[in-house]
Amino acid sequence: MKSTYRQQKKKNRTIIYSNIKKLSENEILEYVGYLASYYILSKVTEFNDNLISGISTDKYSEENLKKALNTALFNDNCFTHRTIAEFAFAYFLNKVFLSSESENNLRKIRSLFIVNNSSFAS
Repeated sequence: MKSTYRQQKKKNRTIIYSNIKKLSENEILEYVGYLASYYILSKVTEFNDNLISGISTDKYSEENLKKALNTALFNDNCFTHRTIAEFAFAYFLNKVFLSSESENNLRKIRSLFIVNNSSFAS
């Protein structure tokens, strides 16, 4: 029975891997970083279909978010390790906020952590 389970899991990973190849490594990291921002800042622990549907945007499509969830970085729609989420979130912050040409980058980043200009978000 274990052998059959392992064979099915391997088959599923092969299918997932062939689907994920449609995204580049940088795209996968960006989508995972987008998910990590919700994981870290909103205390989301599991990415179910309703949540994915609710957080998808034109830039971060539901289909591609689900592809990111089907990587080995997740187990049962949860990050396998918090450190992975932290790294992906740092990558996402750098790509989205720090690499843009906006002069308000620090203000944008502070707004993620500060509530009412005085205390850290919990």
